[in-house]
Amino acid sequence: MSRKNYAARGAAVLAAVAVSALALSACSGGGGGGGTDGPVDTSKLTIGIQADMAPSGYDPVRYGTGQRIFYEGMYDSLFTLDQDGKVVPDLVTKFSYNADKTQLTLDLDTSATFTDGSTLNAELVKANLAGIGNPELNSYNQFGKGQDNEISKVTVVDDDTVTLSFTAPRPGFEANLTMPAGAIVGAKAAADRTTLAAAPDGSGPLTIDASKTTKGNTYLQVKKADYAGKDPYPFDSYDFRPILDPQARVNSAISGQVDVAEITSDTQAQVTSAGVGLVANGGTVQNIIAFDKVGATGPEWSDPKVYQALSMAIDRKAYVNAVHKGEVPTANALPADNPGYLPELETQYAYDPTAAKALLAEAGYPNGFSFTFNITPGNQRDIEALQPYWAAIGVKVKLKNSSSTEEQFKAVQTTPLGGPLPLPWTNPLSNVFGVLFGFANYHKAENPDIQKAAGALGAAQGAGDADAQTAALKDLNRSIVDSGWLIPLFEQAVAVGVRHVQGGQAHLPGRRALPAPGIHPAGILIAFRCRREAAPEPRGVMMFLYIGKRVGLAIVTLLVASAVAFMLVHLSGSSPGGVALGQSATPAQIQAYNEKIGWSDPWIQQYVRWIDGVLHGDFGVSLVDGQPINQALAKRLPVTAALAVGGTLLSAIIGIILGVTATVRGRATDRVITVITGILLSLPAFWVGVLLVYVFAVQLRLLPATGFVPFETSPEGWARSLVLPVLTIALTSAGVIARQARASMAESLAQEHIRTLRAVGTPTWRIIYVHALRGASLPIVASIAVQFIVLFGGSVVIELLFALPGIGQAMQAAVGSADLPSVQALVLVATFVVVVVNLALELLNRALDPKLRAS
Repeated sequence: MSRKNYAARGAAVLAAVAVSALALSACSGGGGGGGTDGPVDTSKLTIGIQADMAPSGYDPVRYGTGQRIFYEGMYDSLFTLDQDGKVVPDLVTKFSYNADKTQLTLDLDTSATFTDGSTLNAELVKANLAGIGNPELNSYNQFGKGQDNEISKVTVVDDDTVTLSFTAPRPGFEANLTMPAGAIVGAKAAADRTTLAAAPDGSGPLTIDASKTTKGNTYLQVKKADYAGKDPYPFDSYDFRPILDPQARVNSAISGQVDVAEITSDTQAQVTSAGVGLVANGGTVQNIIAFDKVGATGPEWSDPKVYQALSMAIDRKAYVNAVHKGEVPTANALPADNPGYLPELETQYAYDPTAAKALLAEAGYPNGFSFTFNITPGNQRDIEALQPYWAAIGVKVKLKNSSSTEEQFKAVQTTPLGGPLPLPWTNPLSNVFGVLFGFANYHKAENPDIQKAAGALGAAQGAGDADAQTAALKDLNRSIVDSGWLIPLFEQAVAVGVRHVQGGQAHLPGRRALPAPGIHPAGILIAFRCRREAAPEPRGVMMFLYIGKRVGLAIVTLLVASAVAFMLVHLSGSSPGGVALGQSATPAQIQAYNEKIGWSDPWIQQYVRWIDGVLHGDFGVSLVDGQPINQALAKRLPVTAALAVGGTLLSAIIGIILGVTATVRGRATDRVITVITGILLSLPAFWVGVLLVYVFAVQLRLLPATGFVPFETSPEGWARSLVLPVLTIALTSAGVIARQARASMAESLAQEHIRTLRAVGTPTWRIIYVHALRGASLPIVASIAVQFIVLFGGSVVIELLFALPGIGQAMQAAVGSADLPSVQALVLVATFVVVVVNLALELLNRALDPKLRAS
C-alpha cells in the first residue's frame, strides 16, 4: 500500500528523537558494553513491558493511551501525533469543518490495506464507529450519547469521504481521533469485533505471529510479508513480554533477557550501576482526583477553596521522598515539559498549612470536616501518608477498605475523592473529556473554565497555531488546578530500558511523540545497552547447566541420605538372621545366616554392595516374607502416589479458592472463610475419616469403607476406593493452603504494577485471577509442594484407617518387624520423592518468577 504520511510518521517513532541519539552516543564507547564496530543485529527487539497489553484480545479501542506502544505498529488511526506532539493526519489525507464547527469532514487514504485484505473507505470508517455505545469499547465512551464528545451521526459522502456530525460546536475534534479512539480495524473485524480476540486486523506494517505468541507471557509482532507501504521499523520483529514485577524488569534489562524494559524511578541507581545507559523523561502526573464536584456527598465538596486547601496542606517533597523516592513533586496538572506548565502554581500551592486553614475558614469550615476515603492495597500507602497533612488543617479522613472490586469502581459515585490516578498528557483533550468529564464525573458537574480552555485547545490544534495552543494549555492547567478537579502530587517517570544495537535506532512500535518540545506524551525512563550481532545468548545452555547442577546436588543428597539411613539401620542392634529365621533359630543358625548375606562385612563394603544393587533395580529381599522388595514397592507405590497426588490436588483447589475469595470478596466473606480454615486446621485426620466413613459408607452406602482396588482390575473401583481417603486428606490440608493463598494474594494485590493494570483498564477478573494470582503463586506452590511431601511420607494414618496397602503402611510394618532391608528401601524411596519434588519446585519457581530467571 502507498501511504503519504509514513515519512513523517516514521520519523516520529520513539527512538527517532530520544533513544537513537542517546544510543548512538552511548555506543560510541564506554558504558553499556559493546564497541562501535560490527554488523547490527536487527532480527528482533525484545521489549519488557509493565502490563499485559492485550488481556482482552487485539482490539485497540478496548484500551487506553498506555497501550499505544503495542498497537501503533499494527494499526493506523485517522489522526496521529507527530514528534512534536502535534495532531496530524494518518489515515486521513485532509479534513475540514463546516462554518459552525458542528461537522468534521474527512478525506481518506483509500490505499490503506488491512490484514483481512479489505481497504479503507468511508463505509469502513462508519462501520468502525458503529461500535459507539458498546461499553466494552472503552475509547469510544467519549463519543456516546450525552457525552461531551458525542458523535451524533456518521455520513458517507462518497467512497473516500466521511462526515462526522456533533451536537455542539467541536473545534479541534480531530485530537480525539488519534490512537486508540481513532484506530480503524478491517471490514471483517468491524462487522464482528469478537474476531479480534484471536488476531489483529489492522493496516500497519506489523501483525501478531500467533505460533510464537503466548497470551499474557509473550506477544511477537512480525512484519507483514505483503505490506507495500513505507516501513518505519528497522527490526524484523518485536517481542513484547509482560513482566509485571518492576525489579524483574530491571533484572531482565541488566541481564540482557530483554532489549527494552520499562523501569521505575526507584531502580535508576541499580540500572546505571550495572553499566546500562539511562535517560528519564517525565510526562505522567499522579493526582488525587475529585469525584464529587457538586456537593452530592457533602456540601463542602462544591467549593473549590476546599480542594485548594487540601492541595496546600500537602508537603509534596516530604511525601514523595517517603513514598515515591525518585519522582518529582509537582502542583501542576500538566508535566514540566508541557508548554502549558506554570511555574507559579508551584509557589501558589506550595506547602502552607496556615493558608490552607484560612481557605477552609473562607469556605465556611473553620473547624474542618471529616470524610471517608475508599482505599485498596494499591493506594493505601499513599493515602495514609497524606492523611496526617489533612488532619493538621482539621480535615479528618476515615479510611475504608474496599470490601470488593465492585465497591472500588463504585467509589466514583459514593466518595468525594479518589486516586492517586496517573494521567499521561499525550492527548490533553482525551483526559479532559474521557476522565474529568468522563468516568470521574458521575454527578455531571460543569466547569466553564475547563471547558472553555479545552475548546480553545481543540481550535488551536485544528488551526495549527502553536502560540494559541500554548496559551490554551496554560489556561487548561490553571483551571484544572484552581478548581481542584485534580490535586497533582508528583510527576512520574515511566521507565523504559533499552539494550540496544550499535549504530542503529531502537524504533518501537508506538510512543511516537517522545520526547516532544511541544505537547509531552506519557513520560518514560530509558535505559539501554549496546549490542552487536553475535551468537545467540546461551539461555538454553545456561538452563541446561543450571538443571545439571541441581540434579547433581540431588544425587549427592540421595547418597548422603541413603548412607545415613544405612548406618542408622546397622546401629539399631537388630540382627537380620534373628528376624528372618524367627525366635526358634539357634545362635549358630543366626550367625550363619548373617555371614551368608554379608552382615559381618565392613559397613562401607555393605553399603557399596547395596547401592550397586539399587542402581540395578534390586532393593534386596524382605526379611519377613522373603519376597523381593521391588515387587512390594511396585504394588504399594501406586497406592500412595494416587493418594498423595489426589489429596494434594483437591486440597490445593479448595485452599486456593478459599484464600483468593477471602482476599477479594470483602471483610464479611473473609471472616467466614477465616473461621472455616481455622476449623479445617484443627480437625484430626483420623476423626474426619471416621466421620466420612460413617456418612458415606455406613449410612448412605455410596462408597466403600475400606480397601483398595487396583486400576488395572477396575478403574471405577479404583476411583471409588480413593474418594474417601482423598477427601479426608483434602479437608485436613486445605486450611494450610487457604491461609497461604490469602496472605500471598493480599500482598500481591498491594503491588505497584496492580495499580498500573487498573489504571490502563485491565478487566478486574484478569487482574485478580491472572496477574495477582500469578504474583502470589510462588509461596502457594511451595505450600502445595510441602503438603505433597508430608502426604507421601506421612499418610500412614489414612492408609491404616482405610486399609490401603501403601508406603506408609509398609513403613510401619517394616519398622515394627525390624525388616531392615525394607526400611532402607522405603527411606530411600521417600527421600527420592522429597528430592524430586524440591527440584521440580525450584524449576517451577524459575518459570514463575522473572527475578530468578534473570539471576
